Amino acid sequence: MHIRKLLRSTSGNVFIMTAILMPVILGSAGLAVDSIQWVLWKRQLQRAADSAALAGAYAASQAKDAVEGMTGLPSPLPLIPGLPRA
Repeated sequence: MHIRKLLRSTSGNVFIMTAILMPVILGSAGLAVDSIQWVLWKRQLQRAADSAALAGAYAASQAKDAVEGMTGLPSPLPLIPGLPRA
């Protein structure tokens, strides 16, 4: 008798549904936070790669030869007339 009355009762449904859905809600919130962190990390890495590419292009454009452009040091190879430097 008591079990049937309990099954027909609707007075505590909000608490039961909240308890059932709480892992889903917390999991969704955690996934959202992780997704945002991943996007921000990816953006930071892309920004660093873009900065490195621009710095390399600028250094290469300011250098007299390829070795100086890559290392910032003058080339140790002697100049051979008629050939471009390394």
